[in-house]
Amino acid sequence: MDTKVKIPVHYQEGASPLLEAEHWKPAKEVIDFMLGGRVLKSVALPAMALDVPFTQLEIPIDQLTLPWKSLPDGIEAAVIPALPVTVDPPRLTLLPRFIQYVVGSKDRYFVDFQGSFQDYLDQLSQNARHNLRRRVRRFTEFSGGQIQWRKFRYPHEMGEFHRLASEVSTRSWHVEVGGPGFQGAVKEEELIELARSDRVRAYILFHKDKPVSFAYCVAQKENLVYKMIGYDQEYAQWSPGNVLYYLFMESLFTEENYRYFDFTEGTLAYKDHIKTGSLRCAQVLYLRRNFKNLALVASHLFLERFSLYLGKLMAKIGLKRRIKKIIMGKYARPGQI
Repeated sequence: MDTKVKIPVHYQEGASPLLEAEHWKPAKEVIDFMLGGRVLKSVALPAMALDVPFTQLEIPIDQLTLPWKSLPDGIEAAVIPALPVTVDPPRLTLLPRFIQYVVGSKDRYFVDFQGSFQDYLDQLSQNARHNLRRRVRRFTEFSGGQIQWRKFRYPHEMGEFHRLASEVSTRSWHVEVGGPGFQGAVKEEELIELARSDRVRAYILFHKDKPVSFAYCVAQKENLVYKMIGYDQEYAQWSPGNVLYYLFMESLFTEENYRYFDFTEGTLAYKDHIKTGSLRCAQVLYLRRNFKNLALVASHLFLERFSLYLGKLMAKIGLKRRIKKIIMGKYARPGQI
């Protein structure tokens, strides 16, 4: 959906200032039905997403008030991507006009940009700090003594970044698992539009002029959000993703434009090693209260719990890892098996 479209709606009085209509943007919300780490089916809903950093939200879930009496025409859902919570909220709540569905609650990792890059490194464990520096040193030697990498920020640079990132993506695990890859998930026109408002920070790592890793980040107010990364699997032993991360984080600390670096949801081990903090956050979805939507979220919740039960059963009899390898095979992303 075109983000410039103005949607006439009736607003709900008494909404929190951060939840007012001006902070909501058109988006596409995808609900994945997964079993054993594999996506069986995806349901995409035209949605309105709250465009407020999770670091600015301090609203209890039972006090949330949407800015509409009913969802705008053509919109099927309203989503709060990351709401900080002290305890995991109920998954399914029936409200007078909406179904409130908590898609999941996960730790959301971040890096605080206060201080210098060296201050950041000093906050990491000795082992994490050593591993980052060692990987940079190894890649430097692998590159003949000098690392080649580039930053992309301005509209006229977005076409080249899109081409290079798409080239890397075709050789990454994103595409092998059947995903759209960078070229399918991010349009060049979208990059240009974001760059016009100085909201893009993108990076490419090279080895002898060949792109081997990319990182794509988008500014959200005071935060910079880690949107998508990828690397050429042929170079996996050289840790190109870690190397590029080290380089662009050093650059961002020098830039001093952001307060936090947001790793988004998910608890892959590498994030835990390089974060400076975390908040428990819930992804909250609001749907019209009707039988169709109730069936959608109930089936999603049932499949999730069945998958968890099956995983515990397989682990109990010693088959979980073996079965997961069969299901995921070579398509497992790093750290997933």
